[in-house]
Amino acid sequence: MQHRKLTARNQTPAEARTALICAAICAGWSDVGRFPAAIGATPMDDPNNLAARLRALEDREAVRDLIASYGPLADSGDGEAAAALWTEDGTYEVIGFAKAVGRADIAALIDGPVHRALMADGCAHMLGPITITISGDSAQARGHSLVLRHTGSGFEAHRVAANRWTLARTAAGWRVTHRINALLDGTEEARLLLAPN
Repeated sequence: MQHRKLTARNQTPAEARTALICAAICAGWSDVGRFPAAIGATPMDDPNNLAARLRALEDREAVRDLIASYGPLADSGDGEAAAALWTEDGTYEVIGFAKAVGRADIAALIDGPVHRALMADGCAHMLGPITITISGDSAQARGHSLVLRHTGSGFEAHRVAANRWTLARTAAGWRVTHRINALLDGTEEARLLLAPN
C-alpha cells in the first residue's frame, strides 16, 4: 500500500501560521502571544494571531450575552440588575418617551408605572439578533427589539424598535454607556440607528 506524503505546500501563509500556533499549544507552549517570530507568529493585534482572534470572539460573546440579559431582567422587574448592565453614568434613551442618565434613573424606568402596568398584563422583551463592531475597549451593537404584550386572548406586538448600543470594557467586564431606542414607525431617525456608521 502506497502512503501519500502530506505537505503544507497548498496552505496559505495565514493557515501555516495557525497550524504552527496550534502545534505549539499542543506541545505545551503557554505564551502563544510570544511565539517565536522566526516560525511565523505575529503580534497580538494581528488578526491572524490565534490569541487575538480568540479574544475577539470572547468579546463578541460577552457583548451579545450582556444585551441578551436585558429582556429577562426587564420582564422579571429587576430594575437594579437591569441598570447594572450600564456604567454608573450610562444613558438609556427611548425616543419620544424618556431619557435616563445614571443607574438610578435607568432602574426607575423598570420600577415606574408604565413598565409595571406592562408587566401586570404580561409582557416579553425580546432583542436581537444584533450586529457587533468591536474596536479595542469600545464596542457598538445594532439591532431590533420587540415587546410582546398579553391582551387576554393572546399576545400582540406592543412595540417594535431600532436600537443602537455603545459599550465599554470596564474592570467588571463590558457595560453599556449609551443605548438609544426608537420606534420603527417610518421615521428616518429610527432607520438610521440600524445603519452602519
